[in-house]
Amino acid sequence: MKKNPIQTRSLLFRLLAVAIPLTVVPVLLVSFLFYRRYTYDFQNQNTQNVLQTADQIAYNLESYLDELCRLAESPYYNETVMRALETTSENDLEQLEKRRLLESFLNEMMIIPRKDIIGVYILSDEIYYGGRRAVSVSYDPDPTSYDWYRQAQQSNKTVFIPTHLEVLTSDPRYRVFSVAKRINRMSNPDICTGIIKVDANFSGIEQILSSLCFGEDGGILVLDQTGAVIYESRPYSDPQAILATRTDGQRYSFAEVENVDCLLTFTPVEQADWTIVTLHSVNEMNVRAVETRNFTNGVAVLCMLIAIGVIWFVLRNFLRPLYRIVDSMKNIQRGETVCFPEERRDEIGELGRAFNQMTKQIDEMLLEVAEAKQLQNEAQMNVLYHQIQPHFLFNTLNMISLYIRCGKQEQAVDAVDDLSDLLRGMLRMDEVIELRDEIRLLETYLSLQKKRYTDRLWYEIELPPELAAYRLPAFLLQPIVENAVVHGCENNGNPTHIHICVNASGQEMHITVTDDAQGIPEEKLRNIQERLRSAPGEKSGGGIGLYNVDRRIRIHFGSMYGLSIESRDAEGTRVTLCLPLQNPKEP
Repeated sequence: MKKNPIQTRSLLFRLLAVAIPLTVVPVLLVSFLFYRRYTYDFQNQNTQNVLQTADQIAYNLESYLDELCRLAESPYYNETVMRALETTSENDLEQLEKRRLLESFLNEMMIIPRKDIIGVYILSDEIYYGGRRAVSVSYDPDPTSYDWYRQAQQSNKTVFIPTHLEVLTSDPRYRVFSVAKRINRMSNPDICTGIIKVDANFSGIEQILSSLCFGEDGGILVLDQTGAVIYESRPYSDPQAILATRTDGQRYSFAEVENVDCLLTFTPVEQADWTIVTLHSVNEMNVRAVETRNFTNGVAVLCMLIAIGVIWFVLRNFLRPLYRIVDSMKNIQRGETVCFPEERRDEIGELGRAFNQMTKQIDEMLLEVAEAKQLQNEAQMNVLYHQIQPHFLFNTLNMISLYIRCGKQEQAVDAVDDLSDLLRGMLRMDEVIELRDEIRLLETYLSLQKKRYTDRLWYEIELPPELAAYRLPAFLLQPIVENAVVHGCENNGNPTHIHICVNASGQEMHITVTDDAQGIPEEKLRNIQERLRSAPGEKSGGGIGLYNVDRRIRIHFGSMYGLSIESRDAEGTRVTLCLPLQNPKEP
């Protein structure tokens, strides 16, 4: 009676039904909690960074305004100018001389290499002007009509004048902001001799703020106490509405500005009663958080798939011997019956029914096969262990880990692919392969090392097409190239150039590996050459080394072929493999 295969595999599915949820649920829970915690900390950190940036901007503007204030104090450093302001002209000639003196002083002030200062005025008995524009001054017989004039006259502090059109000239077309300061008599500070007024355009502020980057959808605004825009990194339709989103007592808020969700900060510039408003797109700020979420989800999915795969692999391998024994016993029924219980419908029941047909001869044969298989696996693993340099694997895995941590997913995938190809090639260690495949594996190894050492490693390979099909033992070149990389880039830290050249000469083929690394000292070189001649099968250090490569060539092709080495200390090394030029189609 033929049994349902689902019934015979019921134990496997039962174990999977228990193991998979126990693995998947914790992975999902840990990933979710990690993402929530990371997002919360990331948002808080971003907000603090934005506030610190806004404070720095305010400090820079305060420093800029301090420079304007110091400029308004210039008359106090010129005794001649101060005396002229205290002197009342008796006639037109004296007045003309006074005007010449004061305007000459003002023009000297404008020599400073700052294009943002466009004009300086002294308002005394008349209006005196010095600036970058050739304009005529429209004298107002009553300067007290200006609010800023009265404020400056009544205070010894510098007065900041909001954005306005310059009206002291006959051509009032220039938007400026200004500082004004009272000039006191030297002998009696209670007596005012005039008011100095410094006009500035917005180029200085633009120079401070234009280099700042707020992303594609972000920006910055500087508004005066009237709500007028002093500076904006991009045009906004309603700056006052942006300012109105400020919450009392809060330095920042979240609001939608022109269809973009933004984090807004509000920082005062106390000297001029300005407000700095910075806008940062929430989506742009959360790019890293989204990337982290996607990465976390990807890692979670990968972990689940790996866990499911491992569980499936372990369970199948745990039960596979039972299936194999059952199938084998069904095929070799010899007629000898062993009384095993047959009530069970799972794998154990099938095993009992199969064991009823087993013989002692089959037991011995299976034991021998298992032992032979074990010995074969151990031999193969020993070959692999001697092929792979542990430090190379560790360095490559560390590089892949660094790529993943830095978000360079594409580079990490490329490195994993290269390492996978190299390890698959190492499984063919005991095979004879074509020279083109040997070169391909070598290029894979060099590609991994190039990713690690970047511009410290160069290589070039010359393989004539007619020699590409030449057959030779696998992995003859990789240990030699690895020595050049280790002694050049890794140990010495200097840029290393490796040149691999294949050529035919007579009945021989030569493969040369040349590097310009640190070279080999003369005494050490003699020892290596002597060991190659006397003990070609001896291994060096860790890995198969030069001696094993030489030994494999001699065993495969004969004692007249092998490896030779030339080197000069601090200049480089050349290793040459001599092989018979046989028919590529021959094994």
